[in-house]
Amino acid sequence: MEEKRKLGTGLQVWLWIIFVLNIITALGALAAVVGSAALGVGPVYTVLCVVSFLLEIVLIVGIAMLLFKSKKVGFYMICGAAVIGFVVNLITYGLVSGLTAINIGRAVVGLVVCPLVTYLLAKNDWDYLS
Repeated sequence: MEEKRKLGTGLQVWLWIIFVLNIITALGALAAVVGSAALGVGPVYTVLCVVSFLLEIVLIVGIAMLLFKSKKVGFYMICGAAVIGFVVNLITYGLVSGLTAINIGRAVVGLVVCPLVTYLLAKNDWDYLS
């Protein structure tokens, strides 16, 4: 019988932090969806809010799969959501405040930080993940 091994402490702490933060962010994104639809700010912005909310759900599910089920697919979901989120951020920044160097930098940070930190913390446990 295969022995159940726990994820590393650093990885567990990181996953719990981003799990809770993404739940809070999903609630904010849901409020943005409702608010943008109610205020009639335009269909493009409303669609971007819906996509952002759905990406948060994908992130939450991916984090949960990695944290609670030790599934590699959770990491891939985090990476996929980061890539799509990068595109959504660029479009949103372009519509709202322009594609300045600072806004592009913010989008790149969003693309890189979560997947990179997760990878660095998970690499020692990678063979254990299914």
